[in-house]
Amino acid sequence: MEQKSLTPPTFGSEDSGAEGRPWVRSHSWLIPGALLVLCLVTAAAFFLAAKHRSTTPTASAQPAQPVPGGVFRFPIWERPIQTLDPARATSASEIMLIQQIYEGLTAFDQYLNIVPALARYWEISSDGKTYTFELRPNARFHNGEPVTAEDCVYSFQRLLTPGLNETNYHYFTRIVGAEEFRAGRANTVAGLEAIDERTFQIRFTTPFVPALSVLSMYSSKILPKKELLAKGDDFFQAPIGTGPFQFSHWIGEEEDPAIPFFQGVPQGIRLDANAHYFEGRPKLDAVIFRAIWNAPKAKEEKPLNELVDCIEAPIDEYYDWVRVETDKLLALNYYILPSRVPPYNDARVRRAINFALDKRSLLDASRFTAGTPAATGIVPPGIPGFFPMGAAYGHNMEKSVRLLAEAGYPEGQGLPPLEVIVFGRDPLSEARQNCVAACMSRIGVDVKPFNVKRVLALDDAAIRDRPVLLYNGWVADFPDPDNFLRVLFHSTSPMNRSGYSNPEVDRLLDLAWSETSYKERNDIYRRIEKMILHDSPIVPLDYDRSRFLVRPNVRGFSLSPMGYPYIKMNKIWLEEPKPETPESKDL
Repeated sequence: MEQKSLTPPTFGSEDSGAEGRPWVRSHSWLIPGALLVLCLVTAAAFFLAAKHRSTTPTASAQPAQPVPGGVFRFPIWERPIQTLDPARATSASEIMLIQQIYEGLTAFDQYLNIVPALARYWEISSDGKTYTFELRPNARFHNGEPVTAEDCVYSFQRLLTPGLNETNYHYFTRIVGAEEFRAGRANTVAGLEAIDERTFQIRFTTPFVPALSVLSMYSSKILPKKELLAKGDDFFQAPIGTGPFQFSHWIGEEEDPAIPFFQGVPQGIRLDANAHYFEGRPKLDAVIFRAIWNAPKAKEEKPLNELVDCIEAPIDEYYDWVRVETDKLLALNYYILPSRVPPYNDARVRRAINFALDKRSLLDASRFTAGTPAATGIVPPGIPGFFPMGAAYGHNMEKSVRLLAEAGYPEGQGLPPLEVIVFGRDPLSEARQNCVAACMSRIGVDVKPFNVKRVLALDDAAIRDRPVLLYNGWVADFPDPDNFLRVLFHSTSPMNRSGYSNPEVDRLLDLAWSETSYKERNDIYRRIEKMILHDSPIVPLDYDRSRFLVRPNVRGFSLSPMGYPYIKMNKIWLEEPKPETPESKDL
């Protein structure tokens, strides 16, 4: 999940817009030993690496009993909602809505274990190529129709449709017949089969170690075949899923006069509790998702704490709200170096910049990032195979000076200035630019600001041929090193924003997909990470963290290591919930 919005939230300022600071069951199942070890190590590693707080009362307090009722209001502060299609979603806000409306065959629990969802159990063949799932008998869509194996076949075949799931389709290309289907040489995917009404089978061309993790990510949701065939893309205007909450309506101006719009779409959605959810009805009656960037000047906007019940930001005004945080996310923020622009296409120059940048000073330059763990590599703590790289790739001025001289730019002589993007009057990007300039001045490299009013991609014409440091971020879609190293650096990955290409890295990434030995697999990823860091297409900065302020009567609010889209809204309840009235519905 890419963090495309890279400025801090600007609540109520003239410049605020859709680009705020962004933002991861009691049944048995059968898993081969190697995969079971991987799952257990994932959970144990993160349990040791991260500390989480929730709004559940402490053991010393008199435990309150969950109370049914009430509406929880969650803010949308980054990119606008543009789709409710799991195959097309890219923003954290869209993914969060998808997590509430739909379910997949499997899911992640709060410790990132893979647990049953629509499938009550599964079996994996001894060669690791065939996965057979039995669906829950009580799994039903919001319209009351049962979930069938044909719905599963249709949903996964849809993910392989050319032009539809371009961000994540590569994770499904090892299904037997996937490439033939994408190339138009077959009308169906041979490796997807409905054995009977409640038995679904996937066959892979090789052992595919991250299969269960991929099936637990947001794009792998099961959709109703009959409804989609009847309605086409109009289905997603009022989607039907299987999740704990069901779509009610888009919130328009008649309900909320100050609701922001984006390209004609109101940026507010109400989801009602699904009374027939297989885990039981949520305690909340509904969840409202509502954009909190400024409405047009002609409309009167209410104060933030009257619009929502939580917010991710260090807002000092709400002293009576409860702080909920996680010390570490499965995330990476980083600078993309201008590898295509000479002389920064020389890996020695890029490594020199990496060694010169004091990441701790950069993070502490702003209150938004002060105290955030600095990155020592690409793969964050809590991911299986994490290996600290600090000693080899940390702040080292001696190495930086030596590398610049070896590249032919002693003391930075002849090196064109680096440009750092600054968003208008945004204090966070200004603080970053000032810190980068101070660090680079110590090796003789000039730095100047490049002022922009919107988020830019690396291939944007405005910066394509300029030596620009481009800030970017990534949050795990599933807890596996592949979801960082492949997604960000495989030459064919659509999320490879740096343009990095190394045939040996590609070969090893493809090899790791089928490696069933836990140790060998981690050794491969460690080699890959070292190769990428040596080539230095990016400068890893930090592993991020998530901090929320929550209204005092909110209970069961707990953060996921994969970011706020994976907050389990069906676990939230309100002490002394207020009954809804026509007036209270007017946000």
